[in-house]
Amino acid sequence: MAVTFEQLEEFTGTREYSAPDRDTHEAVVYTQNTTNVLVRFTDGESGRSWNMHVEVLFDEDRVYDHEATLGKFAEISAGGTS
Repeated sequence: MAVTFEQLEEFTGTREYSAPDRDTHEAVVYTQNTTNVLVRFTDGESGRSWNMHVEVLFDEDRVYDHEATLGKFAEISAGGTS
């Protein structure tokens, strides 16, 4: 089973989302800190796809390591763990 992946958002350290205000019920945009990104995995044989939030990787200086993170996505798509 060949599974591919597509990173659906760039890692910035934060994610914005909207939710209704408790009192006014109007949409409010919130920002939260995050250490993950949304990734879509697709099974090439069945065409089935699913999205997962996957933790990104950092180097020894706590700097985001994009290449290592892509390697992690490839490992997951090959059947490894997240």
